[in-house]
Amino acid sequence: MSVLRPILVVSGFTLLQHSRRKLIAFFLIGSAVITAGGIALEAIQSEAEMIFGPLPLAGIVQGFLSFFATIAVLTVSMGNFNQSFKEGEATIVLSRPVGRWQYTLGRLLASVGIAAGLCIIFAAEVQIVQIVAKSSDPGLLWAQWGVAIFNFSVLVAIASLLSAVIPVPILVAIVGYFAQLIIGGLMAGHRAIEAGGLSGWFSKVLEALYYITPKFLNAPVDPATVPAEMRSFFGGNSAGVVIWAVAYLAAMVLATIFLVNRKEV
Repeated sequence: MSVLRPILVVSGFTLLQHSRRKLIAFFLIGSAVITAGGIALEAIQSEAEMIFGPLPLAGIVQGFLSFFATIAVLTVSMGNFNQSFKEGEATIVLSRPVGRWQYTLGRLLASVGIAAGLCIIFAAEVQIVQIVAKSSDPGLLWAQWGVAIFNFSVLVAIASLLSAVIPVPILVAIVGYFAQLIIGGLMAGHRAIEAGGLSGWFSKVLEALYYITPKFLNAPVDPATVPAEMRSFFGGNSAGVVIWAVAYLAAMVLATIFLVNRKEV
């Protein structure tokens, strides 16, 4: 318990910092506005459908909230180590009986905790829209956001690792965002190769990049909502992929600890 206590103290202090900067409040208010917009569209759905056609409101709200969650995760992770060392906060904390590995894990835990909390709140907001739109599928919805918690934990690890080597937080966020897009693209390319849709030298390059990059897990989807020819792109997660994704996440955390240990105070 004495080993875990400093980690929890650092994590709590980091959460308090983000709260004081109004970051968490900003994303909660923003998500409420997005949810209210979805409910408002439901109220005028008949008029909106005349212009836009059928609107999958819950899916639209979920898409906006997923993007919003990505921005939130990058925002609370991009300064995890560069900014804390630059502003002297790390010096104050590390002058106490707190190991660097404990400090690193504490800040990572805070970012993951914020990501998980937002995912739970956003899932509840999407379910409210589903209920209003009379299209509730809570089992699938919560499974999707459960997978999102893991995937955002991977994004936290990526951004935090970058923040240990890149001195500019906004640059960390930009690189982290494009890293997320590239990883998603490589996973889609890998599924296309498995389905026989890609071949040749380009497929070999994609496969090589796929095998050396972090992994996200595939969120479950309702097969009835996906065209038959696209279902191979929405496969499940084999035990091997899950183990691989977790192992890569652990490796990035260890790499971050190593880099933070080498930083000068």
